[in-house]
Amino acid sequence: MESISFLNILLNSSIISIVALLLGYYFNRQLAKMKNELGIEEKFIQRKVVVYPNFSEPVYRIRNLLRDFVIDFQLTSELLTRFNIQKDKLVEALFSYRLDLDQNDFDIIHAFKNKSLYALQLIEDLEYYIKKKDQVNINDTKIKIENLYKDIEQGYITIADKLSFSKLKKAE
Repeated sequence: MESISFLNILLNSSIISIVALLLGYYFNRQLAKMKNELGIEEKFIQRKVVVYPNFSEPVYRIRNLLRDFVIDFQLTSELLTRFNIQKDKLVEALFSYRLDLDQNDFDIIHAFKNKSLYALQLIEDLEYYIKKKDQVNINDTKIKIENLYKDIEQGYITIADKLSFSKLKKAE
C-alpha cells in the first residue's frame, strides 16, 4: 500500500513537473513574441522620429509665410521663392515617406498640400491682377487668400497635433 502511495506521489509529481515545463516553455515563447512586437513598435516610433520633421517643417513654414502675407499683402519675389521651396519640400516628403504615414495622417497632410498649391496659385493670380491694375479681381483674390489662410491655419493646427512627439510617447 505504501508503494502504491509512493508511486502515486511520484506519478503526480512527474505530471506536475511536465506541466510546469510545458507552461514555462509556453510563457517563454509568449515573452519572446511580446519582446519582438515591442521591438517592432520601437522601430516604428524611431522611424516616425525621423519622418515627422520632414512634414512639420514645411507645414509650419508655409503657414507662417501665408500668415505674414495676409497681414499686409506685400507681394515679393522672395515670398514666391520661399513658398515654392517649402511647397516642394512638402511634396517631396509626401512622395518619400508615404508608406510611413497611416491613411488618416496622409489624407490630412495631402489636403494641406493641396490648399498650399491653391494658395500659391492665388498669390500668382494676385500678382497678375496687380500688374493689370484689375482692382475688382485684386480685392476678390485677397478675400479668397484670407479665407484660405483660415483653412491652412486649421490644417496646421491639426497636423502639428497629429505629428506631435507627445502623441508618440502616449502611444508607447
